[in-house]
Amino acid sequence: MRTAQSHDFLAFYESMKRERMDAGYPPFRRLVNVVLSGESRNAVVDASAEVARRLALPGIELLGPVDCAVERLQNRWRRHLLLKLPAGSSASPVGEALLGFVHKGVQVVVDVDPYSLM
Repeated sequence: MRTAQSHDFLAFYESMKRERMDAGYPPFRRLVNVVLSGESRNAVVDASAEVARRLALPGIELLGPVDCAVERLQNRWRRHLLLKLPAGSSASPVGEALLGFVHKGVQVVVDVDPYSLM
C-alpha cells in the first residue's frame, strides 16, 4: 500500500519479486496444475490420491490434492494438484508419471504454466 501511495513502482516490483521467490512461484519456479474431474466425488478423490502417489517425484514440490476453488462445475466434481518444478525444467516427467493412468469416469487435465488456478 505504501509503495502504491507513493507511486514507487520499483519498490513495489522488488517486493513482489521477493514474495514470489520466497513462495516458489514464477519466474523462479515452473508450475504444473493437474485437474481431475468426474461425476462421482468418491471416484475423483480416489483418483487424485493415486495421481499424487505417481507425482511424488524427486525435485518436484507437490501441493495437494485439494478441492478446486470451484469444486463442482457443470455437474462434475473437481480436485487439483499443483506441482512446482525448478525454473526452466521440462514438464515431461509429469506426463511420464501419468502415462497409462486411467480411472473410470475421471478426466485428467494437465496444464503446464497455467494462467489461472481457478
